[in-house]
Amino acid sequence: VSMEEGSYYLSLTYNQQKKSVGFTTISVDGKAETYATSSSNGNGFLVQGDNLSDSLVKFHDSSDSIVIAISSTENELLIVENGDGTASALADTDNDGEFETEIAQSTVETHTVAFVDSVDEEIIATYTVEHGGNVQPPEPIAHEGYTFVGWEGDYRNVKTDKYVAAIYEKDVLAGDTNGDGVVNTGDAVLILRSVTGGEPLDETRLIAADMNNDGVVNTGDAVAILIAIVSPKRSQNLN
Repeated sequence: VSMEEGSYYLSLTYNQQKKSVGFTTISVDGKAETYATSSSNGNGFLVQGDNLSDSLVKFHDSSDSIVIAISSTENELLIVENGDGTASALADTDNDGEFETEIAQSTVETHTVAFVDSVDEEIIATYTVEHGGNVQPPEPIAHEGYTFVGWEGDYRNVKTDKYVAAIYEKDVLAGDTNGDGVVNTGDAVLILRSVTGGEPLDETRLIAADMNNDGVVNTGDAVAILIAIVSPKRSQNLN
């Protein structure tokens, strides 16, 4: 729990097997003069504070979220997830220990942020975020033969629906110019054909062909491949 003077932000994560609501985390943004707390009481999340006006509550798990906006003069509210993609805020207005009065919700402008895998073009996760809010990216999918290098697209200060792509680089085997997964004389021949006016190599093949890592593909790389084939130890010394 963290607080700043004049405002608060609470975020709590619960064991999904030990609570009745379906979401694992609740976060609350709002204003407070001295204190704000949140806890689980078995039926939902109990939010307490000395100023719960203009509060923004978000339930979220690994792939979805619900956002509600509430404003109340009560200093204690029970937030419950309804199981149908909505949530409610309840107050104990008659102080009988029962939270039976539903607090009216304000309209919240939200946007959808979808994280997409660029290798198989599948959606990894989709989040609902309030206007101007931020999203925590999901764990990228691991693909054999590829290395994840980052996310392409905006997922902070979100003001429209967004698609964010997981970007990967194909792993390259040094010397494997033809991309068949092994280094042999065929790779050296392909380099010689390319540098003598044959079919040019694409970007991935150029990276693999640059056997001596000097930034240029020439006959020296073909020779380095042949040396690696007949004498691996000597090849390591050359590099």
